[in-house]
Amino acid sequence: MNDHTVQIASEKNGKPVGSTKMTVSDDGKTLTTEWSFVSESGKEGSGKSVSERVGEATAGANKISGTWKTGNIEDISASVLTITFKATEDGLSMTDPMGDSGK
Repeated sequence: MNDHTVQIASEKNGKPVGSTKMTVSDDGKTLTTEWSFVSESGKEGSGKSVSERVGEATAGANKISGTWKTGNIEDISASVLTITFKATEDGLSMTDPMGDSGK
């Protein structure tokens, strides 16, 4: 979008499934990331995080380049807050209210 902002759109089988917008403050020290997505089960989730720069900015690159430490996670939808992990014979499985699961 510009030297302070990047927007990423995700698709699966030609269908939009997510969006992430990352914006760096004018002083280059704070990164705000806002995201939204649709799970495979069709449920929506979203949130926002604020990160602080760790180290120097990458010279000549977009201002989002570099290393960031995530701080506060805000405005997160309830569907993203709960993940259940269960020990299985094969290792570990997970499920969430969105209907996603994995091993």
